[in-house]
Amino acid sequence: MKFTSREINFMSEYYHEMNFMSTIFYTLGEISMPSFCDRIKNLRIERKLTQKSIAHSIEISERTYISLENGNTKPSLDTATKLADYFEVSTDYLLGRSDDPTRH
Repeated sequence: MKFTSREINFMSEYYHEMNFMSTIFYTLGEISMPSFCDRIKNLRIERKLTQKSIAHSIEISERTYISLENGNTKPSLDTATKLADYFEVSTDYLLGRSDDPTRH
């Protein structure tokens, strides 16, 4: 099934507006899963946390956290691990390798 660019844009906007963490939608025949920045933003919003409080808790600057959440910076292994521990989810979940947030 192929989608027009207009349909893809609509699905993308809808997806981001609804904040569905585990939503999978088809784009040009490929499965698109939430990215790291989508996951941490959704977790923060669901738990009613501030960017500043998370940054402080995992010992990074607020600017760095905002950059991670906006997708402008990729997390280091240390930062990804700290965020997974903070949110009590697996690193695979945060990195988009799994839709199961449970740590094993």
